[in-house]
Amino acid sequence: MTIPVKIFGQTTVDDEIISILAGYIASGSSLSEIENISLIINSDALTVTLHGKTIMITTNDQRIEPVRDIVVILNRLISESYMHILKTNSIKEKWITFRPINKYYFAGAFIGFYLISNNPVDAMDKTIDIIKTMGNDNPVSGVWERLNYYRMYKRLLEATERLLSRSSLLEIQGHRNTEILIGFMNDDLSVFASKIIVWGRNTLSTPPVRIVSIKKLLPGINVKNRSFICLDIGILENNRALFECNDRYCCVFGGDPIKLIIKLEKFFSSKKT
Repeated sequence: MTIPVKIFGQTTVDDEIISILAGYIASGSSLSEIENISLIINSDALTVTLHGKTIMITTNDQRIEPVRDIVVILNRLISESYMHILKTNSIKEKWITFRPINKYYFAGAFIGFYLISNNPVDAMDKTIDIIKTMGNDNPVSGVWERLNYYRMYKRLLEATERLLSRSSLLEIQGHRNTEILIGFMNDDLSVFASKIIVWGRNTLSTPPVRIVSIKKLLPGINVKNRSFICLDIGILENNRALFECNDRYCCVFGGDPIKLIIKLEKFFSSKKT
């Protein structure tokens, strides 16, 4: 029996949670606290309650709400620098960096440091210092980048299995001789891709292969996100509105390969009705 592990109150570990967790670990705070910390994550804001205080971390000045005890506004562009503002009922302080801050790394580190000190200014100071190294020479971020790669690799294998076993995408191929490419782009911009070959009534797949550049695999296609599925251009006829195409493939992009399959299945299902 598998018991799902909760991280920040959630059982789904996506790219954002991985980055938040990397920042949290970098703060040195106790990992035993993670399950009981509940985060609300929106497109431009994260909200958490710690030490009886409601904290909002946002990149949007308009998201400031008076019910928040502590508000952190990140990445306000000032000339060629970025300002980061901490507001509470009694203080307003500012920090400057030359590069924008990753809000997920920041949120994890700020949560960790605030748990330790119960002092928002101290937590902000330490978080800004450590976030400057995240993604560069910080060993914690390197570990979590590799973990994210293995997670994506596993999702690619699961997506390939879905295509081979039960996906309605193969039905649109008819009984022609054609191919489907499915893969993802790694943090170093290299590509891991599998090829599904449809040969009459038969299908087979190649294991994921590392390719140095996505431009080599998909020349002339504008890569819009990390994961991709590419169909033979010959089978799409006039149904190309969803796709980026070259003279060989038409591709759709997203953050997760299995979700891309579901998106395409719904797309072709709607074309039949």
